[in-house]
Amino acid sequence: MTTLSIKIEDELKINAQKMANELGISLSSLIKMLLKNTIRKGELYIDTKPKYHTGPEDGDLEFDDPKEAIEYFEKLANEDGKMA
Repeated sequence: MTTLSIKIEDELKINAQKMANELGISLSSLIKMLLKNTIRKGELYIDTKPKYHTGPEDGDLEFDDPKEAIEYFEKLANEDGKMA
């Protein structure tokens, strides 16, 4: 066995630990599973489906005032440092 050290944002670690806890496993086990699955399949699957409104098929966005619209788009921009 060996130890792997990585640097990640605090919030990412907290969210990953929550997910692992919900699955009843440790964060270390979650990462091992991801690595083993990636090697076994020879590919890395990353879900690229948008989380938010992406176009007309999602319905029109409606806001009661400009401030509400600005808050909505600022939230999108701040979530990962870029638009979702």
